[in-house]
Amino acid sequence: DELARVRADLSRQRERLSEREIRARADAVEACLTLRCPPGWRGLPQLQSALGATWRDLGQWEKARDAYVAAIQADDRIGQVPIRDIEQLAKVEAYLGEQRAEAELSGGPHSPAGESGMQLLDLALRRLKGLDALVSASLSETGEPSEAEVIATIARAALRGGVYKRKASVAARRILLGGLSAAQQDQARDAMARALDDGVAAYASAEGHPGAGRFSPYLALNRLALDALTDWPSPGDKDASIALAQQCQQRAVQGFARNPNLWDAVMQADALLIERLLDGSLGLPGEAGHARFDELARAYDAVLSNISVKAIQIDAMVTQMELLSRLCDAMSVTQQGNATLSLMADRLLALLQRLQPGHAPRDDRPVRAAALSGVTAAATATRPARRAAAKADSKPAKRRR
Repeated sequence: DELARVRADLSRQRERLSEREIRARADAVEACLTLRCPPGWRGLPQLQSALGATWRDLGQWEKARDAYVAAIQADDRIGQVPIRDIEQLAKVEAYLGEQRAEAELSGGPHSPAGESGMQLLDLALRRLKGLDALVSASLSETGEPSEAEVIATIARAALRGGVYKRKASVAARRILLGGLSAAQQDQARDAMARALDDGVAAYASAEGHPGAGRFSPYLALNRLALDALTDWPSPGDKDASIALAQQCQQRAVQGFARNPNLWDAVMQADALLIERLLDGSLGLPGEAGHARFDELARAYDAVLSNISVKAIQIDAMVTQMELLSRLCDAMSVTQQGNATLSLMADRLLALLQRLQPGHAPRDDRPVRAAALSGVTAAATATRPARRAAAKADSKPAKRRR
């Protein structure tokens, strides 16, 4: 009950907790375990499950993983550990894997157990694929899935897509940190491209179709965000993707009109952002690109002014923009300084700063990107100041991997 109270309190936080506040809350949980938890409770799977969720919400990924592993490995005689704990374990391992991989790229050590970041990311995928196989086998025997089973399938598809995004991010960071031979850069570029393709497939696996009984705009928009950075088999595919982003936005507008809520408000802005990535206009130089940035800034400002948004929800939007900016920068490097992609990265980071002022800047930006346009610093300048600073338009480079 005390752990549930801690999680409920964290979920109500409007402002992001400082590192000091997080440490204080983590210390309070440790004290609770020491002073109030009978020794016999420590082995209970339901307690370990609650601990895993609490450490997860506090961002204590190592402790969260240990607790979830203990929960699912325990002899759960009374059925208190749900299958979603395996999903949450995979989610925690994905976060932890990305953290370890980034530390390893910066020269940090492996974990004491010897698992690398990429090994943890692959383990998370194996857990999720195993759950998918298990559920598919049971559905083949029972017929049509229930609504709850459909929701669970969508959630697992989102988790798998998220793991692939993290793998792509690690490969992108490897490219951006430099020091690679030509062969190593090609290897990292190919790893990033594979992860993007796999992420697209993961989201598409449970996305559904507009007009059908089951369609997930959330999965569709996540897929389209990655699709914007992959090759188009034909121009018609690109046009269809832009149309789908517009459909998702319209659905969100209609949903918000019926019942004002956070997710439909955010989806309107996110759908517009993804449309501008798909059509490439966010990477236009000069006034045309500034106009697209202004359009998106107004859309996200409307979200923040019309709906009460919690810190954790802002973090989710910021994390997505930062990831996309890293991918754009990495692809720009592999394409000999593609200016369109660099400008996209600049403007994504400028939007991020509007959502979360003071957010720590990325430490892996290529030097060329900072000198190319200065959009991140100039994004909130007055239009006359921007006009005076605008450079002559240049023809956008042909999009490719």
